[in-house]
Amino acid sequence: MESPEKIKAIAKPFYRAASQSFEHAKQHVDGNTDSDAVQVILSLDNGVEMLLKAILMNRGDDIMPRKGFSLSLPDALARCPDLKNAPSIKILRERRDNHQHLAAPSQIQEAKELYEATMEFVAEALETEFDVELSDVLRPTPPPKTPTSVALIISSSEELQRDISIADDLLVWAEGESQNLAVYMKEKDKNPIKLTPIDEFEYMPVTNGNFIAARRQQEGVVLYDVSTRKRRVLSETGLPNSMLGEWLSVQGVNPDDGPAGISLYNLVRDEWDHVSKGMGDTSRLTSEHVFWNEFSEEKFQVKYRKITGGEIRTLAVGANHVSPTDELVAWTEYPDEKIITHVTNYAGKDVYKVENATFPNLLDNKLTYLRRLPDNSYGMVVADISTGQELLDEDWVGFPMGRGPQLFQNDVYFETKAHQQRNTIMSMNIFHKSPHKK
Repeated sequence: MESPEKIKAIAKPFYRAASQSFEHAKQHVDGNTDSDAVQVILSLDNGVEMLLKAILMNRGDDIMPRKGFSLSLPDALARCPDLKNAPSIKILRERRDNHQHLAAPSQIQEAKELYEATMEFVAEALETEFDVELSDVLRPTPPPKTPTSVALIISSSEELQRDISIADDLLVWAEGESQNLAVYMKEKDKNPIKLTPIDEFEYMPVTNGNFIAARRQQEGVVLYDVSTRKRRVLSETGLPNSMLGEWLSVQGVNPDDGPAGISLYNLVRDEWDHVSKGMGDTSRLTSEHVFWNEFSEEKFQVKYRKITGGEIRTLAVGANHVSPTDELVAWTEYPDEKIITHVTNYAGKDVYKVENATFPNLLDNKLTYLRRLPDNSYGMVVADISTGQELLDEDWVGFPMGRGPQLFQNDVYFETKAHQQRNTIMSMNIFHKSPHKK
């Protein structure tokens, strides 16, 4: 990025540092490895921080709250409330913190999505503050236009769709611009209904068919009654993960202000049970158990406990992306730059294993996942784990902004950017053979 005319000399070093970081991110975003992904995320985060400081200094603001220390990225972002794409930067900082503080693995396709969202923010900031356009060098490389065959769009929209959740013929998802998402619901053969009030930001919804819980950008969990559409704030903190029957599992609800653990909320009795106070996330429910990922002893672990209480057990070490049923559990590990998805019993014994597979979702004897292809794009597979047969194999569906593919009855629901301008929720029958497949 060349220095714009409307920039003061004192802001130029920060602007130049931002340019260098963004150029470094672009070099790696077209790479092929997860090491490239790490470089993209770290460089984007540093570039945004430098750009925000350049903006503030150009405005004449002080960026040194105390001697020897400058503003952090979140503090600098808070001073620029007029930038509409700011929420995407909060997600970027979250991903950077997960890697830097928890050693969370980063994948190149996820980094590509973060790069695209960040460049939308950068383009807005450059135009708003300096009256210049984003350079062609930094513009994201367009994705391949491989069509997803015979897939059905759940709801036609020009906006981003993400975070699909399904129960009892009720579909819920988040839709909108990246800086203004809202929760939608669609009952079978009916038109979609927007639930989120105007001027609210909500995403990551989950449902049991009767209730919908979602995360609100202002922090906390909201709960909708499907029959009445009534909305209430359930908790001032937390992120809903899973809902089944009368139970809702949430990460980050901790009354003692300790690490963000896993909690259960009973929808009938209006009661909380704080299950784990460790660094827990991505909890999932079965009829009798709650599973979650927890960072412990410098490794991610899959843990579980009976919903009604009892001993917390460890299923697997070095694992995340857990997806359980009443008998089996799917999870992913990342050994030595590889990606391996396992399906095990509750004792941790493998019954099925596949490489280059992530975002597993297990339903009875069927497993869906995203397959990392040689060019580091992602396809989608549905397999019968009892026979080892692949029931469905789509060449390219892209990488989800929110959740991975979800199985429901004989269909798979997924986010895709294939042949679309933005991620779109689509469905396919898992027994349909693609016409371009032999």
